[in-house]
Amino acid sequence: MIKSERVNTVDSKMETASEGGKIFVDATINGFTFNALVDTGCIAYIMRYDTLLMLAEIELTGKKQRMFGIGKAVLTTLGSFTAEMTVEGLSLNVTFYVVRGRDIPYAAVIGND
Repeated sequence: MIKSERVNTVDSKMETASEGGKIFVDATINGFTFNALVDTGCIAYIMRYDTLLMLAEIELTGKKQRMFGIGKAVLTTLGSFTAEMTVEGLSLNVTFYVVRGRDIPYAAVIGND
């Protein structure tokens, strides 16, 4: 019989910071680097509006969405944008959903999408 276990691992080559069990990485979009929380339980990429303003030349789509989290918390987005993001030398095209600065305590959240 084969026993299956779920193990969370972080590549030892990644330059991450940990704070109270949370993992943070530096992410770069349009030459601006910001610190983002890695949240494997989140299904989206989320960014605060004040972080978006630092990226220059990014326009939001006008479509607002409601996102639901733990404890029935609800976030209403201001819109979204797609851009190339670089983390640890890996570049990806991702869609960020933008929320008000007071909605999340981090510059951005990198989910598992």
